Amino acid sequence: MEVINYFDIVYEASEEKYRLFEIGELKETINIIQNECGSCKKWLTKQCPRESQTHKVSCSENKCEKYIMTNWTSSFINTKKAKIQELSKSCINNSVIF
Repeated sequence: MEVINYFDIVYEASEEKYRLFEIGELKETINIIQNECGSCKKWLTKQCPRESQTHKVSCSENKCEKYIMTNWTSSFINTKKAKIQELSKSCINNSVIF
């Protein structure tokens, strides 16, 4: 008779839930960064149409039609996507792939 270790099952389920939570957090971070004014090359410059009109800092505003993603933002997003891929490979349910 095979004995199933209840604590191992609970541990694996807990780890899986944490991985899925972390994947969700990373996806949300990517979505926010891709769509915020603060990740634009023109942010905090005279070239920013929003800031030049309102004379207010627009970091968390939605991006405008003149948005140009910074190299740093692109690199940061790629790092987060790689982390999602890594976490997805170790998931029990592989349907979470980005």
